Amino acid sequence: MLACLNNPIRKAAYIDLSMTDLLFTWTGLKAGRFYNQGLPIDPDLLGEPHYGVFKTKDHKYVALGVIEDHFWEEMCEYLGWDDFLCDSNFNTYLQRFERRSVILPRLRETLSRIEQDQLVNDLLSMGVPCSWVHSAWVQPGSLSFE
Repeated sequence: MLACLNNPIRKAAYIDLSMTDLLFTWTGLKAGRFYNQGLPIDPDLLGEPHYGVFKTKDHKYVALGVIEDHFWEEMCEYLGWDDFLCDSNFNTYLQRFERRSVILPRLRETLSRIEQDQLVNDLLSMGVPCSWVHSAWVQPGSLSFE
């Protein structure tokens, strides 16, 4: 990207940036703690209340990308979290971020009772951003790279 910005000849440039390349760059920085130092990867590293990777009933993992309020509402409806839906302290992302210590343990516990395929298929059918997490070594061309 910097090469495009610093090119005095071109007025415009097409940049093809793979999200997968970016993912491996970011993941490598975090995974280095584990592979090089033997330190555990902190599951709350980013501290996001409903964005991250979570273990399911069948000991697999799902990735959730629930940031926007309407995704939060859909997820809460699916999980039966009427108390959070009715509580005005959880209406906005910033409010939920402040209460992540309440949300994260409950989310982990709730998702640990649902199998991976059921959870991902159900949430995707509701438009909630999520996906299967297969492995860090998944081959290009697999569903993980769609």
